[in-house]
Amino acid sequence: MERGAPRRGGEIAYRDRADILDLLARYATYWEFRACRAWAALFTEDGHYFDVRGRAALEAACCAPRQGADEGRDSIHAQTNTLLVQVADNRIHGLTNVVFGSHRAGEAQSARFTAYGDYHDVFVRTAEGWRFESRRACSHLADPLPPEFL
Repeated sequence: MERGAPRRGGEIAYRDRADILDLLARYATYWEFRACRAWAALFTEDGHYFDVRGRAALEAACCAPRQGADEGRDSIHAQTNTLLVQVADNRIHGLTNVVFGSHRAGEAQSARFTAYGDYHDVFVRTAEGWRFESRRACSHLADPLPPEFL
């Protein structure tokens, strides 16, 4: 069977699933370590996160100083419980729970968690491999479960 082709009603090939889970891990790690160019490269050239569109704008957003309660603190970005569904040969939708927070590096017991939510993702296969076409976060259970996940 061709790599990535839907099987038995859209079952995702193990390699594609592993590549997307790796993409998700890199997303959180690159954001936390402020590897802004690497983080932006996880998106398609015109990919978007909310209203930020395109790799240059995404890179700038990642490197922008943190504002508000997290100013001067390092990000905590823990993603869990990822569901994936293949909707076309080269398109997969994802739903991932996420916990947001911050801490001060080297300072014991400085972690604080500020939000819990869900990411709604569209992944597309590109010449560079799987990339985010779009990523949107919302408060947990604020949006209904998309029908393709049922």
